[in-house]
Amino acid sequence: MWTCSTARPRSKLDGPSAVEAASSFRQHGGRLRRVQAWLSEAFSDDGEYTRIYEREAERGHYLVIAHAARPEVVESVRQVLHAHGAHSMRHFELLTVTDLW
Repeated sequence: MWTCSTARPRSKLDGPSAVEAASSFRQHGGRLRRVQAWLSEAFSDDGEYTRIYEREAERGHYLVIAHAARPEVVESVRQVLHAHGAHSMRHFELLTVTDLW
């Protein structure tokens, strides 16, 4: 799927599958998971990113996750995805999130 051999595709979800997974998580996630989600929503930007990606999934768009640890790999993946019409791309690191669009 990728032109760069050091980027490993981790997951590709079609929109309906992503919406179903999010709904199932909310319904059956358990108390601890719901508390973790609430804390993430309340004290970070994660909730906003989740809403953005859920809206994209509801529109039938694919969600793609690629693990790319080095900056040159991140850029290579960004270029490939952008060439295929990707948007709302972000690189998530331990303490930072970088917009790639």
